[in-house]
Amino acid sequence: MPLLRDDPAETARLHGALRFAVGTTLAFGICEAMAWPPAFLAPVFACLLLGGLPVALSPKMGLGLMIMEGVGAYAAFGIASMFQHEPVVQFGIVGIFLFIFFGALAHGRNPLVIVLTLISFTVVPVETMAATARGMGAALGLTRGMVVAVVAVWVVQVLWPARASAPEPVPMRGFDSPLSRAIAGTLIVLPVMLVYQMYSLTDAIPVLSSVIVIVTTLDAGRGVTKSVARMAACILGGFAGILAVLALTIAPHLVTLCLIVFLLGAFFAPRILAGGTDAVTIRTAYIQAVIVFGHELTPGGDAGLWLSRFVQFAIACIFAVGMMALLMPRAADHEGELPETI
Repeated sequence: MPLLRDDPAETARLHGALRFAVGTTLAFGICEAMAWPPAFLAPVFACLLLGGLPVALSPKMGLGLMIMEGVGAYAAFGIASMFQHEPVVQFGIVGIFLFIFFGALAHGRNPLVIVLTLISFTVVPVETMAATARGMGAALGLTRGMVVAVVAVWVVQVLWPARASAPEPVPMRGFDSPLSRAIAGTLIVLPVMLVYQMYSLTDAIPVLSSVIVIVTTLDAGRGVTKSVARMAACILGGFAGILAVLALTIAPHLVTLCLIVFLLGAFFAPRILAGGTDAVTIRTAYIQAVIVFGHELTPGGDAGLWLSRFVQFAIACIFAVGMMALLMPRAADHEGELPETI
């Protein structure tokens, strides 16, 4: 311990890992203890905040994120419920919003805000089309998840305040125009939404959330190898989530759950906080693991369906990566760069 106190850089790295592991565990534990489904949303949001923000989350930023998430989720619910019996119109309106959000992302707007808004406008309409109550529950879950995540981040920032200098953002290859990015992102997400709407598939929240994270973090300019690595990370992360569920069955208790989530966070935290392109891939794997783990614990869920759910995750990942390679040009065709900070 004296060595840690004498080395500010090492202390900052330790505090960063503790903030991430404890913050995500606290968010997950609160939602499970209070029976607030879906429990995985709060730790996913906490991961994005703790692993994506280069500075501490201020009270102003935290309140802004809570308000923004609530407004986005309930706005999506309002639009979806208004056209619930006109699916073609609803689908078209949601498609326009997705196009606008992906265009804003290509223009370099705040990536975290856009990711959160995209999740709302993909998840809530699909759930609302299945049933109004499910859509309302999805909007409430997204809003509540952000509130819990922000509070958890504030708590761990007070307990472990030391912060290392933020790593340089990794340049992400730009596009010939924001229009091409907007079209590509929309054409990747809309078919997945359409499949869930047409066949009334359940479990839309985890799969669509994963697709949004994949699409908004994949870099078309880094070639097929990086895309395959991101896809493999998603699949392996889902498998890690299944292993976590099996471990929990040995001693099904809230304390055991928190211990598992803490160990997951402690393992991934140093690699995520190190920065670089690999950090984005590892963060994607961690998010996938938490989503699968949390979704298998959803009240009323059948743990025996884990294989079919895992297959849904895998198919969605493969489709998203394949469409990215098909629709988005190669690095040699681009000159602009955007920071990969999501």
